[in-house]
Amino acid sequence: MSDSGPPRMDRIAGLIAVDSYAIRLLRPHHMCLARKRPWTSRSITSSNNSMAIRSLALAARTARGGGEFAAVFFRTDRFTLADHGHFWLSETPDVPGSRSWAASQPRMVTWCCLEDRMLAEPEVASTLMVFNTHFDPHSERARIESAALLRNRVEQSARVFPVIVTGDFNATEDKAVYGTLLRGDGSGLKLIDAYRAIHPEHDGEERTRHDFQPARCGSRIDWILHSPHFKTEQAAILRNTFNGRYPSDHYAVNATLQIVDTRG
Repeated sequence: MSDSGPPRMDRIAGLIAVDSYAIRLLRPHHMCLARKRPWTSRSITSSNNSMAIRSLALAARTARGGGEFAAVFFRTDRFTLADHGHFWLSETPDVPGSRSWAASQPRMVTWCCLEDRMLAEPEVASTLMVFNTHFDPHSERARIESAALLRNRVEQSARVFPVIVTGDFNATEDKAVYGTLLRGDGSGLKLIDAYRAIHPEHDGEERTRHDFQPARCGSRIDWILHSPHFKTEQAAILRNTFNGRYPSDHYAVNATLQIVDTRG
């Protein structure tokens, strides 16, 4: 069996199915995937009968199809979709399929605005923004410029809503991309790395890209970031297999966030 294509998607679905380890322990409210293909949504939603899931995705190369997706899945039994959209990581972000800065292919961001129907406390914001992306693996300039573009959009949203940012950033936290996303020029919004909030010291076994091998030594390139509206309660790298095989060449990264900030 190949480690790509629909059989691989079946293993992803198996990991989040109702009788799987991940869903029994985690029951995620949001799930984001990079490098998703069209069959991913069908496999995940059709095999998971215990959760009402909606997928938001658009192919990166054009407005109609072709290329990879940066999908956001969310629980429709808890969240109402208020708005959503996409932009491309380029000098012309509103042009579908555009690319710049020597990127190897078009890269994009999927975003959505979700209303949480379970939050009834008037002093707590009930709407949040989720951004998901996949940065270029080959061009360092593309990653740095993409981080600046994404941060600008996130900062605008965070003035109004709590924000969660997820992605495969193809950079470790000692690179400029990390600092740009989390701190910018140091004068504005400071995003929080959920994993580092729970695990403040690098233990040497934080690798998230494993290339289908049981590798642990190294650093994360897949991050869950959030605005100070949230407190991280738990964060982990999930190294599950399905029938002894990995569903992806990356480990999943999980975090539990509690919204704490008030509207004012």
